[in-house]
Amino acid sequence: MAGTDGAPTTPPVDAAHAPAAAPAGGATFAGVPVRAMEDVMAARLEQIVTFGHTPERDREIPIYHHREFTANGRRSMMRQVEKQLASASEYAAYGHGKLDVTRRKLVKTAALILAAIDRIDAELENEPAPDVDEDDLPEL
Repeated sequence: MAGTDGAPTTPPVDAAHAPAAAPAGGATFAGVPVRAMEDVMAARLEQIVTFGHTPERDREIPIYHHREFTANGRRSMMRQVEKQLASASEYAAYGHGKLDVTRRKLVKTAALILAAIDRIDAELENEPAPDVDEDDLPEL
């Protein structure tokens, strides 16, 4: 849909399909609360600024390793995501009393996922894609 000036317009949303209301005073983007996205981006920025986890530096960490730890004693990116998510799940099992900890752990996990995506993007930019036939890949 385009408005009279050619700019796209948002289609009308009925009450049954409207986004949930933002928390009191919370910012929204097209009616969708953005607090979680802001918190994840802030955590990702902290990873980069405070801890130096840039895509370039993260290239030292494998995306995946078949063992818990690599030869240099570090976890691969995917193992780190796995551990963070498991930790968040453990706190979630405690119920409402630990939801604040669960949320913090999920925010850090989401930021780590962004780091893994940045790491993969850096890898893809620096290496030509291998000629792989999708039919040869195992189904997950």
